[in-house]
Amino acid sequence: MTKEEYQNLFNLLLKDIAQLLEVSGNENLVRIVKKKLYDFSDRLQQGERENDKTHKNTRECL
Repeated sequence: MTKEEYQNLFNLLLKDIAQLLEVSGNENLVRIVKKKLYDFSDRLQQGERENDKTHKNTRECL
C-alpha cells in the first residue's frame, strides 16, 4: 500500500470513530478520544510538516 492509501484508510477510521462517539452522547468521552486522535495524528505527521494539506485533511475528518 502507498502512503496515500494508508492516509485515506486512517481518515476513514477517524470518521467512523467520531460518528460512533457522537452517537454515544458522552461529550466528555468524545473530547478525550478526539484529543488522543489529534495527538496520534500529530505524531504520525511529525516528520512531514511540509505537506500541510495531508495534516489539515486528517484534522478535518474529526
